[in-house]
Formats: sequence, structure tokens, C-alpha cells
Amino acid sequence: MNLLKCFFIATIMLCGEFSYAQGERVEHVSKEDSIALHNALNIVMTAIEQRDTLLLKSVSLGEVDCVMCVNRWTLPKNYLVPIDTFIKQSFDEIPGSRIANAYHTRPLHITVLTPEMYSPIRESNQPIYEVWVQTLLPDEWVEGHEGASHAFWFKRLSDEFKFCGMTSIP
Repeated sequence: MNLLKCFFIATIMLCGEFSYAQGERVEHVSKEDSIALHNALNIVMTAIEQRDTLLLKSVSLGEVDCVMCVNRWTLPKNYLVPIDTFIKQSFDEIPGSRIANAYHTRPLHITVLTPEMYSPIRESNQPIYEVWVQTLLPDEWVEGHEGASHAFWFKRLSDEFKFCGMTSIP
């Protein structure tokens, strides 16, 4: 009986671990896409850390969805900003930050987000590929804090992934 209880509890814990989602996610990411997304994020982070505007623009859409790039005193209608706004903000805030440190030291997790949520960047039927990095572990910042993660968003255009946004939870 105890073995059955242990199996049941372990099954529930594993199912709960894999069923967490901020939005609805679909599709399995192939090995090839996973490698391509890692490479795309490497280029984005290299461009940000080296402050290479031309490189970042070459791998990005003209507008990106960036919840961290908006005026913090008023709620926007959406989070789309020109890539130049993202560049200005990210060049100042990301190098040397928790995001950069976590990117270099923690594993990445890839998910695919369906486009049916609120953001204009998601209005097409194209899925958004999210590359997540856990920037704060639970209790790392202060006891009781649930932790934080940041996602870099990419859209597939032809045979390449283009950077199209960034978000965070919580």
C-alpha cells in the first residue's frame, strides 16, 4: 500500500511539474529547431553584450514586444516598441544583469506559444517560440519569493528565427 501511495504522489508531482503554463503552449520543438533557437539567442545576447546595433537589427523584427521597455507609470495599449527603443533599453539594462548572468550559467527551456493571447505580435497564426531562462530561483532574492524567469521570443520567418520580443514572469 505504501508503494502505491508513493507512486501516486510521484506521478502527481511529475504531472504538475510538466503541466505548468503561463499561456497555452503547443507543439514539440524539434532538435534542429532547438539548436537554431539556441543559436539565435546566442546572437541576440552577443549583440546586446557587445552593443552591436547592426547585428541585433539583422536578427530582429522592426518592432518587438517588450513588457520591460514601456513607460512604467502608465499602462500601454500594447507592448510593441521599435527595435531602436529595445536596443537603447537593453544595451543599458541587460549586460551584467541577472538576465545575462542566468543566460550564461543556467539551462534554457524552449516552449511554443499559441498566438491567441493579447499581444499584437501574436496576431498572426504563427507560433511564438520562447526561450526561457530562470533569472531568480525560488527564495534566491528573499525568502518566500517565487523566483522569476525571462523569455526571449522568436518567430520563424522562412528558414530562420527572428527575435520579436521579451517578457518575464512574475
